[in-house]
Amino acid sequence: MIKNIVLLTIFFYFLSIFQSSFFIHIEWIGAFPLLTLIFLVAILFLNRKKIELGLFGAAIAGLFLDLFSAKPFGFHVLLFLFFALLVNFVFLKYVRVFS
Repeated sequence: MIKNIVLLTIFFYFLSIFQSSFFIHIEWIGAFPLLTLIFLVAILFLNRKKIELGLFGAAIAGLFLDLFSAKPFGFHVLLFLFFALLVNFVFLKYVRVFS
């Protein structure tokens, strides 16, 4: 678990740097790719039973995006935590995966 948290923190750090420096210049229909949000949804989908890892990932991704943005501090943290809870609720309630 500690190894997953360390790897997740490092990966979200580099994703937020790339998102706020390089990918801001790539526009498609007036929007740019939110790599941290895409990766967060992938983590939440793959670890549906372990909500702790998804919530930690949301908090770390929001923290790094807050550090690299001009918005008020805590904006992305609250937004990503709310989004993680919403996505986890939808996955557990409405998505069935047959294995």
